[in-house]
Amino acid sequence: MFLWLHRRFGGDLSKRPLLIWSGYLPLLGMLIWANFEYWPDFLPSRVYPGFPHGMELFIAPLFFAPIAMAVCIFAAWLLGRSQA
Repeated sequence: MFLWLHRRFGGDLSKRPLLIWSGYLPLLGMLIWANFEYWPDFLPSRVYPGFPHGMELFIAPLFFAPIAMAVCIFAAWLLGRSQA
């Protein structure tokens, strides 16, 4: 959606890789963080740890990752404008 808005309002094609990576990396970081929060506690003994209870595997991608992506894409857009 952000790339469509960028193209719609006459964005420069040379800045698109910066916008793509700035959206991809926060999503990847949130997924890695959520998995490292849960699996090291569960897998060694395979006993339910109580907390973290595995909900972060759903909460991080659904709630935190879109906010992080929007903030990082906006920051990359501002950075791209200041360099031009």
